[in-house]
Amino acid sequence: MEPYTTDGMARREASENAESSSESESGETNNNGDNSDDRISDIVLSLPSENKQINYELVGVVVHSGQANAGHYYSFIKDRRGNMMTNPSKGKWFKFNDTIVEEFEFNDTTIEAECFGGTYKAKVYDQCKFTL
Repeated sequence: MEPYTTDGMARREASENAESSSESESGETNNNGDNSDDRISDIVLSLPSENKQINYELVGVVVHSGQANAGHYYSFIKDRRGNMMTNPSKGKWFKFNDTIVEEFEFNDTTIEAECFGGTYKAKVYDQCKFTL
């Protein structure tokens, strides 16, 4: 993943710039005038030998409720706007379900209850209660 991160792209760009400046000074290229093979080996050689751990922050989850041929999608989104002074909701999670947006306590138990299968219990209304 490292080659596609900001650090990896910067490293590759720096390597390409250094290579192009050394070529322009020496006038050397490979046999076919294209140095793409050299660039690939330089990129591979420039990767760090140890595995660099990159941590990502989860900021959204999309959930599908239903079956493969039909169902409903809704989302959980972490508010990242501003800072705690300008946005008291910063860092809080919200459930976006059609027109209903509500704060959501995001933890292992609640997200497991929302996202990992199980049985679906449909709401059934007793029509006898509503007859006049």
